[in-house]
Amino acid sequence: MSDSSPRSWLLFVVAELGGQHRQLAAAQRLGLDTPLSVVQGAIVVRAALRIVTILSDPSNRIAIQGEVTLAAQAYTQQGLAPTRSEPLPLHRKPWDRAIERLGLVYDDASLDYGMVVVDISDLDRVSYGIVAFMAWRKVITPVAMPWPQDEVVVSYDEIAYEEPPIVEAERPRRPLSAVAYMDKVGYQDSWETKYDADFIQRLEKKPLVHIAALELLVASILEPDRDFDSALLDEPQKIPRFQGIFRRQLLKHSPRLHQSRIASELLRVAFAGQQQLDWVSFDQLSTDVISAAFTSEDLKEAKSISLCIDTVQGTPAQLVEALSHASATLTEYYFHQQPSRQSDEASTQLFIQLSTLQPGLLCNSTKLMLSGSFSASLCRKMWLPTPDSFIPPFSAFPVQHMFVRLPLYHDGNDRDPNRFWPRYHYLADALLLPERFATCFLAFLAAIVKPWIRVSSIEELGFMSCAAPTLADLTIGPDLAGRHRFEISPLPAENLAIPLLPIRAAPRSTAIHAECWPRVRSLVPGSWTLLVSVEKITSNKVVRYAFVRPLVPIGPGLVLGRPEVEVVGSLGGFLRNTAPGVDASVVEQRLADLETWVAGIDEWPRPTTPESSHRWVSVMEEGEARVILAEFLQDAATFGRSILRMAMEERPDRKWYPELLDDTGMMPTSSFVRDGLPRLSKTLTFHEDSREDDPDDSILDLDMFPYRDSRFT
Repeated sequence: MSDSSPRSWLLFVVAELGGQHRQLAAAQRLGLDTPLSVVQGAIVVRAALRIVTILSDPSNRIAIQGEVTLAAQAYTQQGLAPTRSEPLPLHRKPWDRAIERLGLVYDDASLDYGMVVVDISDLDRVSYGIVAFMAWRKVITPVAMPWPQDEVVVSYDEIAYEEPPIVEAERPRRPLSAVAYMDKVGYQDSWETKYDADFIQRLEKKPLVHIAALELLVASILEPDRDFDSALLDEPQKIPRFQGIFRRQLLKHSPRLHQSRIASELLRVAFAGQQQLDWVSFDQLSTDVISAAFTSEDLKEAKSISLCIDTVQGTPAQLVEALSHASATLTEYYFHQQPSRQSDEASTQLFIQLSTLQPGLLCNSTKLMLSGSFSASLCRKMWLPTPDSFIPPFSAFPVQHMFVRLPLYHDGNDRDPNRFWPRYHYLADALLLPERFATCFLAFLAAIVKPWIRVSSIEELGFMSCAAPTLADLTIGPDLAGRHRFEISPLPAENLAIPLLPIRAAPRSTAIHAECWPRVRSLVPGSWTLLVSVEKITSNKVVRYAFVRPLVPIGPGLVLGRPEVEVVGSLGGFLRNTAPGVDASVVEQRLADLETWVAGIDEWPRPTTPESSHRWVSVMEEGEARVILAEFLQDAATFGRSILRMAMEERPDRKWYPELLDDTGMMPTSSFVRDGLPRLSKTLTFHEDSREDDPDDSILDLDMFPYRDSRFT
């Protein structure tokens, strides 16, 4: 007999709304009964610690508060009642992370699932709890298990049991702390590393969630929804702290504000001297009222504003014009959309108007949050226009592209130093301010330089979404989870919208394994492109990079000369040009911290080649950066565009880049993809709607991929 804790997990974020805990987000992480895919022990603790850290970070507070406010309205005023459902069966791959519909419940009799609950009712005291019950299994272990073929995924039901598993009889629905969970499942004496113990102790210090937060989540104790008590306090003149009470009274009658001629005056009184204008709850607020309110000196202290753009009365252009009256004071904009919305188009249109009508509202220190940018990436949909005629505000979010190249190997051994495999990341839709991009890039470097780490293309995008808000907040170490503050920004949606391998082939045929990436745009003055080269030195990796910016418009495939492109090179140089107010010397300190940390690990021999300058991370020479940029642009203009076109022609519902379908001057796709290729040596199934992990490592085997008519072969 062997005991086991759950291998898959449900995650819930809840908050107390109207006297009852309600779900704000639900997700699941699946694991299979194989050593590499189970999700247990320290893995669960690390994930919980990261989530608690993110939701507790002050840099995310205003955005979270706005979403909680809208959720409260949806539950208590609009009658939102999520359909309750059972957890989904194990039908996905073990590395799937799935965002689930609200109403998903936890069945404590399940053999497969545990539950992590995070309560954000009080953002100053975010709490957590782990619920997991034991199941004892008597199994027949086969001598050898062949790797599953094609779409076949092994599930628990396919493992031969001599008798049914036995679930823990007494299952009290009490949340466990990190240490209590590790003790319960028997991992307290087998923590993998000293870092696991550190994670566990840090999570143990966080508040434990109240059992009331589990009410709506456990299937057997669900209760009917209770009426929300919306009684407010007494009349403002009878109670101290008049302004706070007045704001509540004003919110109570918010639907009538757009009809009142004194609405702007009321807003001034309610929010005079406030740094945060939390107007997300005011229904039907007109752009005229917003504009008039900002003509008053009473709101001159305001630094941030939160609005629900689905309920604002007026066009996106009118809203941008209204906000322009406060451009001298506001530095943070939070534009939310209702949870019941059917699309993110309102966010898209508002961003377009901000970019074209009032680009001065956005600068290199202006924080912009659009709900649509987050939900679009989670739904793997593009949210920005794709034609070159739309130019994002690079003065605020300067990085347009990140091109990463990885070395290729023949048969996993013979390295050709002149052959690389490219990755193309479009980052203009990630809304990264210069300093924010710097912290993301440093976190990316700290991960990719590790010799044992496999950084997939989708993980590279993850580093562009979750990092410290400022350079001063960033720390370099073996694992960044819980060691510094985390600020969340949207994932690059366009990269996620396009499947990595979208071209299918019939079974037993010569499959076309051609990677598909976002279309490389014309490089325009004001934008920046980051080049990253990962190279193998003895048993380790080194990384070289360079920042470049065009001085004239440059289309993919054009021959580059010295007058067209400026190679700035270092991350510090990038910050000095894009964010002069940021202390660029901190970058050099963080890079030095990275070198010191790597040097402190004994089993890593220091690079000794002249190209690396005895550093794990260094800046490219100017001439080489120009050559590498030209190769990327040439590859994107030929092979890249042809594969995109082939993928769109294969499926009529794929309309990622209609302009490519109309481009009759493109070279035929058959010129770039040859038949008779060996199938992938590792058994992976590539889904149409997702960008999967790379086959084995960040160092790729040449014989696993088609040849290209360029240096990227």
